[in-house]
Amino acid sequence: GTSDRFNFASESVTGNTTLTAELTSFTGTNYSAFAGVMLRNSSAAGDLFVDLGYAPGWGAWMQWRSAVNGSVSNTGALTVTTPSSTHPLWLKLVQSGSTFTGYKSADGVTWTSVGSTTVGLNANALAGLAVTSE
Repeated sequence: GTSDRFNFASESVTGNTTLTAELTSFTGTNYSAFAGVMLRNSSAAGDLFVDLGYAPGWGAWMQWRSAVNGSVSNTGALTVTTPSSTHPLWLKLVQSGSTFTGYKSADGVTWTSVGSTTVGLNANALAGLAVTSE
């Protein structure tokens, strides 16, 4: 949609950024519940963002909003196995200028591309972990 609802633990970053996280459990059962890494301009509900994460109904996927209060686009759905301690899902979101590329991995060493997009985030952005049960 055009307005976000989620919890976001973040800090300010400047310039090119790489976020990496290991997801070792996921108990959300809602089709669109989500846990992942995110870069965004601000905490405003309709601001620009790019994220990469896991949702039970989608698997590993990347989504973004490239216009304030605009629609969300996505790509991915590359895994449907629920992350666990025996089957972790590693996520890596790489920003190079306005290009963002998402990767997934089972071991944190060998990476598979989930997708890539271009979004004009500010030079100073928020980076962190995003979760929702919706």
